[in-house]
Amino acid sequence: MTRAGTRSDVKLAVLLLGMLVSACGDDVAAVAFSLRAAESGAPGLLAAILLARTVPAIGLGLLGGVLVDRALRWWWWPLSLAVQAALFLVMAGARSNALIVACVAVVSAVSAVTGPVASKLIALHSGDHQRIGGHLATVNGLSQACGAALGGIAFGVGGIGPLLCLNAGTFALLAVVALLVTGRSPVPVDASPQRGVLLGFRRLARPGAFGVVGLGLLVCTVFATSIEGVSGVFVLTHHAHWDPAWVGLAWGLWGLGAVLGGQGAGRLRRCPATVLLVLGAGGMGAVFLVLALGLPGVAIGAPLFLVGGAGNGAFNAAVSRTILAAVPLAEQARAWTAYRWIVTCCVVGGYLTGAAFGEHDAVAALALAGGLTLVGALCRTAPHT
Repeated sequence: MTRAGTRSDVKLAVLLLGMLVSACGDDVAAVAFSLRAAESGAPGLLAAILLARTVPAIGLGLLGGVLVDRALRWWWWPLSLAVQAALFLVMAGARSNALIVACVAVVSAVSAVTGPVASKLIALHSGDHQRIGGHLATVNGLSQACGAALGGIAFGVGGIGPLLCLNAGTFALLAVVALLVTGRSPVPVDASPQRGVLLGFRRLARPGAFGVVGLGLLVCTVFATSIEGVSGVFVLTHHAHWDPAWVGLAWGLWGLGAVLGGQGAGRLRRCPATVLLVLGAGGMGAVFLVLALGLPGVAIGAPLFLVGGAGNGAFNAAVSRTILAAVPLAEQARAWTAYRWIVTCCVVGGYLTGAAFGEHDAVAALALAGGLTLVGALCRTAPHT
């Protein structure tokens, strides 16, 4: 291995570690916001925070991809991370819910414009797209499991303030990582005449990437898992009569499964990404249907979360591998922002759908989620491009 290759591998490892720590901080903050809303008896606060996080991401995310691909400066990302750290410190000391919501909206807007830099840096330093796809899935799985556990424990000890300070610290750490990884060296930009915010969607819809039917599978899967995120809790606690502690254990097993599935997908050299997408989505859909139709007890149901998490990890690893391998480096930011724009819209739609079904019809909502995911997987197995 050349010295340049070794240096690139080190930068990539440092970047992934920084992203893991920051993602854990984000999940801790998400738990803190949820518990703050529950403690204060203000469900509207959680809805307002959800809107503050998603509306700027939907409105500015695609523009951020264009800016990063075509006009990136090395100092943008470190500076934006420092700004986000400062905003979380403001929220930690704020007593006004309105101020917290406003700060969340600004954080989301800043992240939407400059966040795609991380994806472009990963593509720049990635020499093995399959392995890196597995590592990215591991980052997601570990952050969900660790962030939720740490957030729940720490909130009971010190409330929301220390948790938001912790997240501010993770942003500051990632800002240092960003400086170390980027330095003052330029990141390749796109000087071609192909402009526009929709370029990322066209790249994802190419037959060499996901294809149109593959994007349909992506939409079905993210939408369905978002429905499950709302309805699954009601199914387990109110219909299957699980204790809340067992629900927490189940989600921990899901996170562990995501790590195992992501790492496994990163090592299956001869398995095409399309197969991993179908198997991952199908595995999650099957788990949702069994939970909805069987209402199993903890002894049977908890291991299913490990299976579903493994499918989730394999699916996420295949998504990352596909984008890294099928999209040119100069267009990576727009491809990733297009993907995240789709995900954000599906998450919002799934949450609203799960909320519309409510507690009493949660079983039907979970069955719908499982059916949608399986239908999407079956459609992708057809001979389409």
